Amino acid sequence: MAVLLQYNLTSDFAASTVAANISGGIVTNNLLASFTRGTAGYDSDNVSSAGPTAGATSAALAVTNGSYFFVTITPTSGNSMSLTTLTINMARGGSSTPRGYQVRSSVDSFAASLGGADLDTVRPTWTAVSIDLSGAGFQTVTSTITFNIYVYSPSTGNVIDWDDLVINGTTAASGTLEQEGFRFRNDDGSESAATWLAAQDTNIIQPKTTNTRLRMLLNSTLNRGSEQYRLEYRAVGGSTWTAITT
Repeated sequence: MAVLLQYNLTSDFAASTVAANISGGIVTNNLLASFTRGTAGYDSDNVSSAGPTAGATSAALAVTNGSYFFVTITPTSGNSMSLTTLTINMARGGSSTPRGYQVRSSVDSFAASLGGADLDTVRPTWTAVSIDLSGAGFQTVTSTITFNIYVYSPSTGNVIDWDDLVINGTTAASGTLEQEGFRFRNDDGSESAATWLAAQDTNIIQPKTTNTRLRMLLNSTLNRGSEQYRLEYRAVGGSTWTAITT
């Protein structure tokens, strides 16, 4: 495991550490009442103070009202990333409660919470937050992932402080994947003995109630990670694809 992206807010909201084969966007806020950077009473370097959107008085209302800041991480062309954790230091900017956070991601279109809680500590004492990213959706990824950090408090002036946002994981050369060909077979024997219906890459016509086998050949380069595929079909002239399940 290694640091892929780190934001320590020393000079701005851009990443202070970016690993090889990774690019990261600037931390950006969405509809927050305030989103500032400064010392805010801490002895360390700069931190950020986020004032929630009006009405974001709970985790659920923060999600509903779009009260969040976000960061993106992307593997460079020809590479994949496998994430392990997102860590961040957070604290209440004052005594009023509840103030807290919830983290969601674009992997499932921000549907489920990856973690969240009311914050117990008040500046300048940090709560060390660690979000587990070991799920399959964060492994061997070749496209951008966005993380939304939702924040809530009793009012827009009751801020949540944060610093040292880090995304950990590994990168690898992703290689390529292509379908070289396909061939239809009769359902009349073992894997080796069943007869072929047509030559490779030749379409066929079969009665819809007849069991038919399909063999496909995939080519890949480099050491790609474990991946899942599924076969889908649609009627001629149709627009809806349906997965074939067993």
